[in-house]
Amino acid sequence: MIVTQEDIISYTNASIEIAIRCAELWKQGYEMMIVPSRGAHPFVDNARAFHSRCVSRIDTGSIFANWPLANLQTPLNNQMYLPFTSDFGANAISGLSSKTIRNFWVNVTKSIVEKDKGSSFYKFFRYIRDNVVKIGHHDYAEDRFSSEKFIFIDTVISGQAVVEISDAFESVGLSNIQYIFIIDENGKKIKDNFKSKIFRLQQMGRAHLIYVDRLFTEDQGPAVSGIWSIVLPELMEVAREEIPSFQDAVGPVYITGKSNPEQEI
Repeated sequence: MIVTQEDIISYTNASIEIAIRCAELWKQGYEMMIVPSRGAHPFVDNARAFHSRCVSRIDTGSIFANWPLANLQTPLNNQMYLPFTSDFGANAISGLSSKTIRNFWVNVTKSIVEKDKGSSFYKFFRYIRDNVVKIGHHDYAEDRFSSEKFIFIDTVISGQAVVEISDAFESVGLSNIQYIFIIDENGKKIKDNFKSKIFRLQQMGRAHLIYVDRLFTEDQGPAVSGIWSIVLPELMEVAREEIPSFQDAVGPVYITGKSNPEQEI
C-alpha cells in the first residue's frame, strides 16, 4: 500500500471538518460520541488533536474567541468505543447475519444510554470486558450519558453497515442521534440500495457526510489504524443458545482498544 500526499491531505481536511462539526453539535447538546469501528479511529484522534491545538492558540480576547473551536468542550473528549463491526463473526457462527450482530451492539448502547444495567445485553458485554478480557474500564464514559443525544461516527464504504445500524437504532426508539459518515472514494463505492437511507438522513439534518479520497487505514491493523480488537465468537455462540433475548440480537464480542496498552479505552 502506497500512501500519497493527496491521501494525507484528504485525511487532514476530513479531520478538521469533523472537529468543526463536533464543536457545533456540542452547542446543540450533543456531548457524547460513540466510535463503532476501527476505521473511524484515526479521524477521531486527529480531529481531537486539531481541536486541542485550536483551543491552545486562540486568545480569549481575540476576534475568534466565539468560534466553536475556541471552546474547550467537545464530544471528541467524551468518546466511547463500542465495536459494531461484523467482519469475522458472520462467517464463524452458522445462521448469523450482520444485522443480528449490529442489533446486539445497538441494544448494548441503548442499555448504556438509558442506564439499564440490568439488561442481558449490558451484563454480558460488561462480563466479557471486565472479567474475561480484563482490558480496563470506562464506566466514566458510560456515566456521562445524560440524554439520548449523542454522535455516532463511522466510515462508509458500501453503506450497508451504517444503514443497518441506523435502522436498528430507530427500531429500539433511539432517534435523536447525529451521524457523521466518513465516505470512502468520495462515495463511488456506496451501493444504490443504501444510498437512499444515507441521503435521507442527510436531508433530515441527522447526518453529516464527509468525503475522502481513499480510506487507506481501513482494515490495515493496529500498526496503521492505531487501534486493535479481540474477537470472541465462540462465547457469543454459547450465549445465543442459552439466553433467549439473544436470538435476534447476537454477535461475536469485539473488545476494542487503542494501540497504546497503557491508555484506557
